[in-house]
Amino acid sequence: MKCLKCNAEIADNAKFCPICGAKVEIENKCPNCGATVEKNAKFCVKCGTKIDVNNAPKLEVQATNEVNNNKQQQSTQIVSSTSTLPKSARKSSKTTRTILIVLSITLIVLSVATIIVTEIFFGTNQEYANLDIKSHTDQDTNHEYVDLGLPSGTKWATCNVGANAPEEYGDYFAWGETSPKETYDQNSYKYCNGHMSETLTKYCNYPGCGYNGFTDNLTTLEASDDAATVSWGKDWRIPTNEEMTELIDNCSYKWTEQNGIKGLVAIGPNGNSIFFPATGYRYGNDCYGNGDVGEYWTSSIISMASYSAYTHRVYPNGFDMDEGYIDDDSRECGRTIRPVISK
Repeated sequence: MKCLKCNAEIADNAKFCPICGAKVEIENKCPNCGATVEKNAKFCVKCGTKIDVNNAPKLEVQATNEVNNNKQQQSTQIVSSTSTLPKSARKSSKTTRTILIVLSITLIVLSVATIIVTEIFFGTNQEYANLDIKSHTDQDTNHEYVDLGLPSGTKWATCNVGANAPEEYGDYFAWGETSPKETYDQNSYKYCNGHMSETLTKYCNYPGCGYNGFTDNLTTLEASDDAATVSWGKDWRIPTNEEMTELIDNCSYKWTEQNGIKGLVAIGPNGNSIFFPATGYRYGNDCYGNGDVGEYWTSSIISMASYSAYTHRVYPNGFDMDEGYIDDDSRECGRTIRPVISK
């Protein structure tokens, strides 16, 4: 019989081709229909003919080491094709590899530099580091504030009302109320006689929101209803929507941690900074979103929906002013307060 690989003549009892070394396996064929039959079969599964194994025709099947041969052939083809490329093409290929190597090294260097800069400015383990923060203490109230270099000159407190450190959440207040409480809803809200959107008794400039059409055209908290003023003294107050917007527009931000508490660092034009912890908000008897978002009251109501006030939220990507989502800013919810002072 012949080798199926190199076509050389080989002995019937040969197990390997003497010319190319390929392995030869012998299979039996049916003498009637020529179908391949198993080694110990007594009848053909195709036509039923009785098989005499000793005298059945033989079918040689070449079992080559295809994996190794294919690898060798591919390797040979690659080398061959590369060597036969035009000189200009080989040069272009080399240039491309060089560019890729340079880009990889550049990316590595930039990544290392980013890590170093982050650790220098914000500390290791995502912990915020106070970098030359020139805080001042209000001698009358003993509360600290920071000059961020904002255009208006407004100074911001270093911590929330009810807190003793920048990372502490502090107390939660319904808008216009000056004391924290257990339950935050429209039934417990001070300036409402029923449903929030139509029974307001103070700070209402839209008749449809007032109790029996009540309006007073007040759009900013009075000192007696300002939790910051009541808690910290006459020089302190809740920031207006304009003052919070000034902070947002003039600062850069970094989502980080301080003493294990997540929050946002606001860095002013002069390099000084303050930390806003992710306080979440309270409704009913529960707190929502703390650790993921911080919600801070302003002293300004939303003109066409007096049952809501401007709330500014801190997220991992910076501040977010949700003017359009007035349902989320309903005055009966409990939110934190970061006071300002004009000194």
